[in-house]
Amino acid sequence: FLDEIEKASVAVKNAALQLVLDRRMGNYVVPDGWSIVAAANREEDGAYSASNGSALNNRFIHFEIEADLDAWLLWAAKNDISDEITGYLQFQPTHLHKQDVGTNAFPTPRSWEFLNRMIRNVKSQDELGQLFEAAVGPTVGQEYRTWSKVYKNVDVEAIVLHGKMPKLKKEQEKEPSFKYALALAVAHYVKKHFDNLKKFAPNTNKFFLTMSPEMRMVFLKQFASDQILTLINTNAVDIKLSTEI
Repeated sequence: FLDEIEKASVAVKNAALQLVLDRRMGNYVVPDGWSIVAAANREEDGAYSASNGSALNNRFIHFEIEADLDAWLLWAAKNDISDEITGYLQFQPTHLHKQDVGTNAFPTPRSWEFLNRMIRNVKSQDELGQLFEAAVGPTVGQEYRTWSKVYKNVDVEAIVLHGKMPKLKKEQEKEPSFKYALALAVAHYVKKHFDNLKKFAPNTNKFFLTMSPEMRMVFLKQFASDQILTLINTNAVDIKLSTEI
């Protein structure tokens, strides 16, 4: 794996010509079963990249790789990434990777993971706000700060344990972030307490039925297929598979 190959010296790139095409370098021969793969930033990415030259480029087939939210969310679920962060990125999927020209910080899968690690031990809201902007940039950082406040203010236990359905104000009805925060906060709570699903299944379904079809889909996407079947079988969600999944 030839990582950051576009930053290599000309001498290294010239040495790679034989390795990539002939699978050998001097007396060394690449064993059978091994593939040669390289990764590089594009010249327009502003990452101090230089051209590999036509001779080396023509020895490869080229793919442009983009950040994929669904794939990242699968990774995030296995790596203890905050529900708050994954929820925000489902609300604003284009902010998983958004290069902001002229700023030092901008959102990428890497910087979201940085932020996730930093916020765990920070309690001060002022310090948190600074971390948001330092990790993912001023524009997205400020928007994430607003999302964080909305998400944290959802009284999930009042909904699923006591059946108190939230009533949105007129301005909240027009703002998608409130609806996303509600759907995701309840879904994440249910997922974390799935072993006790029967206890709050009636109230979960009561909440589910208050949501629009779009928000029901957002809610259901937080669960694996076997969990969705359990939700249906325990009457925690009242849906018709043929029309809503």
